[in-house]
Amino acid sequence: MKYPAAQRTDAAVAGLYSIGDRHSLVVLRRAGEGWAIAEVRTLNAAELPAVAETCQRHGVDRVTRIAPALECVSKTIDVPVGEPAQMAAAAGLLAEAELPPSLPAHRRAGMLIPDTSRHGVCTALLTGWLTRREPPPPLAGVDESWACPASSLAVLRGDGRFAMFAEPREGAVITIATGHEHSAARVVPAPAGDAAGWQEAKRDAAIETAARIGMNPSEIPSGGAVTLAKQSRERLSMISGVRDDPNWFDEYGMALGAALLAGDGQHGALAGLSARAPVVKRSPVLRAAEWVSDPKRAVWTAVAACGVMLLLPWGFAWARHEVLTKRTSVLEQMKGTKAEIEKKAALYNQLDISRWPMTKLLADLSGATPVGIIATDVRLSPEQGLSFQGTAEKSDLISTFQGNLSKTRLFRNVKIARVESKPDAGVEFSLTAEVPSGMGHTPVTPAEDFAARSLSVRMHGVEAGPRHTADAATRDASRTVRRTARNGDGAAADSDSTADRRPSSSEAPPPVVSDAEIEKMDLSTANKGWIARKVYVQKNPTLDAETKQRLQDEETRIRTHAEKLRNSPQAGGAPK
Repeated sequence: MKYPAAQRTDAAVAGLYSIGDRHSLVVLRRAGEGWAIAEVRTLNAAELPAVAETCQRHGVDRVTRIAPALECVSKTIDVPVGEPAQMAAAAGLLAEAELPPSLPAHRRAGMLIPDTSRHGVCTALLTGWLTRREPPPPLAGVDESWACPASSLAVLRGDGRFAMFAEPREGAVITIATGHEHSAARVVPAPAGDAAGWQEAKRDAAIETAARIGMNPSEIPSGGAVTLAKQSRERLSMISGVRDDPNWFDEYGMALGAALLAGDGQHGALAGLSARAPVVKRSPVLRAAEWVSDPKRAVWTAVAACGVMLLLPWGFAWARHEVLTKRTSVLEQMKGTKAEIEKKAALYNQLDISRWPMTKLLADLSGATPVGIIATDVRLSPEQGLSFQGTAEKSDLISTFQGNLSKTRLFRNVKIARVESKPDAGVEFSLTAEVPSGMGHTPVTPAEDFAARSLSVRMHGVEAGPRHTADAATRDASRTVRRTARNGDGAAADSDSTADRRPSSSEAPPPVVSDAEIEKMDLSTANKGWIARKVYVQKNPTLDAETKQRLQDEETRIRTHAEKLRNSPQAGGAPK
């Protein structure tokens, strides 16, 4: 049965066969539905790096190489005809089951091969590359894959009945043949001796293969290193550039088979062998598990794990201790800050309760007092609140005053304690009220707006106007006339002006005090004494030096005496 090769998208493929220091390279390129020779070369060991340049020039991505014949095993097996995918899968499974188990997965392959027509069955070729020695060094600058010589020979044979490869330098004879009922693939070692001995070994291998498949030995074709049936050579000659010459096939036949194998999508699995095991990227967990699987490492890993199990709780406890220590120090700081803030808040609260803004409270009280009420006694204290005594022109003003105080919301429980009419002094009254704690800073709107309606209008019905201005101007003119008359001329006026700038008799410097008088001063008298001397020196910069020095000395002595009295236990001054 003939299986047409599936077309691949590769524009060019290459095959390389090496025997000793001689390397045969064949490059094929697409020519319609088939192939054509792009280049054939025979290279020595020094020229082997040129393979990469040749492949790059023709656009070849991968080179298929032929493994050494004595290191390969081959076997054919019959597979029932079925779906191509199912037959290919069956061939792969048979390669795992039938080939030696010592073969690694990257060095075994099984796939259907072109064959003569047989009823109900087709031929699968199983190949394997033994790991007997170090593989050849890889080609530099190009990817490579490997195939067994039997795979290359099977593609060269096509649908012919018999094919054989016998290279003395390989030391083996490879045969592939198919009869009407059986097929066979053999790799027979045949050490090269003399030419006659080699030809005899070659003939014996061919006869034994023919006998296995029921083929008449007279039907075995003749040839050199590559022996093919006539129909196989005719089919290969259809490739442009291939010569139907036994010598040409001996030189480039195996490389041509490797290239055809790489370009055939259906049988290309036979060209997928690898000289070295592929590098599999494994996860870190898997690598760690493999590393630990070593018995020696496993022991030390167990010891380390036990140490971690024992020390880890201590480490966590130490870490918690450090964290808690840091947080505790922060809490201590926060506690101290909280206590300080609470002390300040208590101090501010105490100040708010015990200290009142007296100037504001008196201003609020004044703003609530109607015109016509005169205060004779006003007392404000945190303990007793407001106590007000005064006179009113009429009793209605007292009620108005009480209502104004209540409207401020600053005074509470405003009560009139006493009201007494006087024939010549109007109405005398007394009034009390409470000032709640913390209300001393409450803003209060005055009951009377004296900016809109002045006190003079309220009391006299007229605004301070031209009459007052005229009186002031008359007084100023009178003073000017009297000053001029007294001085007589301009010089006198200047003299009088200078005299006005000097201290008057009422502004005479403080009198001289002795140390004995200072010792008799109490704290209040001492404070008044040194303040008076300090202020006098500041207000009179033109004071003569002697007086100024005297006042500064007295200021210092009196201040020292005042400090002594202030620091004394009685804090009441020296006895008089």
